Amino acid sequence: MRILLCVIVCLFPVLAPASDTWEDVERVVAVGDVHGAYDQLESLLIAAEVMDASKQWTGGATHLVSLGDLLDRGPGSRKAMDLLMRLQAQAPASGGIVHVLLGNHELMNLTGDLRDVSDAEYAALTNIGGHRAAFSTHGPYGKWLITLPFIIRINDTVFTHGGLPQLVADMDIESINNSARQDLMTLLQEGARLRGENLLPPTGDLTLAGLDADETLQPMLGQAFLEAANSTLLGARGPLWYRGTASCHPLLETSALRSTLSALGAKRVVVGHTPTPDRQINSRMDGAAYIIDTGMLAQVYKGKPRALEITPASMRGLDATGAVAAITALPKPDPIDTLSQESYETSVNDAGETELAFESGLQGRFVKLSQRAANRAIAAYRLDRHLGLYMVPATVQRDVDGDSGVVMAWGGRPFNEQFRVERNLVRPNYCQQSADYALLAAFDALQGKTDRSQLNLSYDRRNWQIRITENHQSFGTSGRLPATAYKPTLPAGLAPGLEGLTTESLQQLFADLLGKREIKALLKRRDEVLTWPRA
Repeated sequence: MRILLCVIVCLFPVLAPASDTWEDVERVVAVGDVHGAYDQLESLLIAAEVMDASKQWTGGATHLVSLGDLLDRGPGSRKAMDLLMRLQAQAPASGGIVHVLLGNHELMNLTGDLRDVSDAEYAALTNIGGHRAAFSTHGPYGKWLITLPFIIRINDTVFTHGGLPQLVADMDIESINNSARQDLMTLLQEGARLRGENLLPPTGDLTLAGLDADETLQPMLGQAFLEAANSTLLGARGPLWYRGTASCHPLLETSALRSTLSALGAKRVVVGHTPTPDRQINSRMDGAAYIIDTGMLAQVYKGKPRALEITPASMRGLDATGAVAAITALPKPDPIDTLSQESYETSVNDAGETELAFESGLQGRFVKLSQRAANRAIAAYRLDRHLGLYMVPATVQRDVDGDSGVVMAWGGRPFNEQFRVERNLVRPNYCQQSADYALLAAFDALQGKTDRSQLNLSYDRRNWQIRITENHQSFGTSGRLPATAYKPTLPAGLAPGLEGLTTESLQQLFADLLGKREIKALLKRRDEVLTWPRA
């Protein structure tokens, strides 16, 4: 095993592709976060016909892309690296290339952040001197990892581990990789020197070392080390860690993503890093982003192995049997038929609210309302979807147990703002600029809602997406916003939708729900929202 590993490591610099971009590639197979799930990775690569059961390359001219995070949590990290290093050495003889990208967990292992290394991973490295030796810049794995790219482009698709932040839009792909690699090498080399001089602890995360050092020690660490430790390309907003591509609201992210893709000469980006909610490959922002972390390490992420195959004719998912796997286009269609027609069982929760469990498994909530209030609740839902917000749960009018009102889709076990505050939970903001609270403020101003509170602002427990209720207390006939209304900057992505609202379009949207005076007032409120400063 040691001889084979040496051969692979020694061959790699000779076989490494000289470019970070490729054109006219007929087939690409991309896999997301492995996290030590070696058996699943092996099955997936065999099913995708890039490798046979004897671990020999069979992919011909296929480009295989691993998006990083081979490491941590699972037991088979070393075996996953060995396999990809072997295939990386074999593929060029058939015209293929194996691209292994750095993930944030590779970065963590290189820089000494070992919080997620499992006991099995430590044990697998004992015969080559242990983890620290294996991942040093002279170790068999560290020496390989520091050569790997942060980002590549194949045809019109960019691949990177975490996301594609706008901060890279002013750089070409080669410059991104060169700059990030230089920052990483400086961090590792200077970190090793400072540790040797006892200016830093012998272990620990180098990216935090400068921040954790006291003020008298910081000048001794040197400018080069401190700048590398605070590198934007290696940090939380860099391509290894950024989650905005997978999680930021489309109205906040789409424009920035498309401009960045255009600058890099691409139409889409494929990322991992953020497990998809349904553990299938997801596409979002009209196909500008594909998220392929499907939780391959099942004992931790409850997911399944999936690969994305890209050819000139199609983009499709593959499972570990080679069968075509679903790609979920987000946002999913609303389950209107289920809410309005499917049978259900009712129960009352601790808050006295009526909950519905539908035959298909969908969870709902019923609110008893007058006809006028029900109309306004449904109007809020229609306006929300018309603007592309997706904050209001799917809402239909329906009688439940003899009472008239509305039924809302209520999956994901949402919790309200009061629950968040009482437990001091911090909601992440994955966006590069404004948060989606600005979208909420604009929507509430538009619908004339003045009683948004901790009780009717909720979050989906799975992904922290905003969910808002009690919109039946909106859509009055006053066109003015109250003086106390929260007026943030207006997200640029929402402005075109607001500007496109007309009397005719709203009368068509709300023909069965709102009167002319309510629509006229809505447009007046819209005009005031459009005076807010733009984000």
